Amino acid sequence: MDGDNIYQLWDIIYQDEAQDLTKGYAEEWGLHINREFLIQSEFESGRFIDLVSNRGVIKTRNGRDSQVWRFDMQYRTLKNKGYSTAWSHSLDMRNKWIYVYGTGS
Repeated sequence: MDGDNIYQLWDIIYQDEAQDLTKGYAEEWGLHINREFLIQSEFESGRFIDLVSNRGVIKTRNGRDSQVWRFDMQYRTLKNKGYSTAWSHSLDMRNKWIYVYGTGS
């Protein structure tokens, strides 16, 4: 550790205390595990995060799977239902842009 800077934090989870990573509510994250949801703007327009190619955009509700998300507790990521192979890509926020990328690692 360099001074007061913390570079990585890890949790030790003993197998007899491990939680089910496929269902339930992840209290620490404030999200339901594997339950589908939409991300809606609080502005008056009430539009939703959608994907065009792999970039997040704001659009009106259109029923496309690219507007549907779920929380993957195992990888601690938000995954998109409609991009590429269903549930294979995760949300990534860089600067002011939102992208999705494969979760192969």
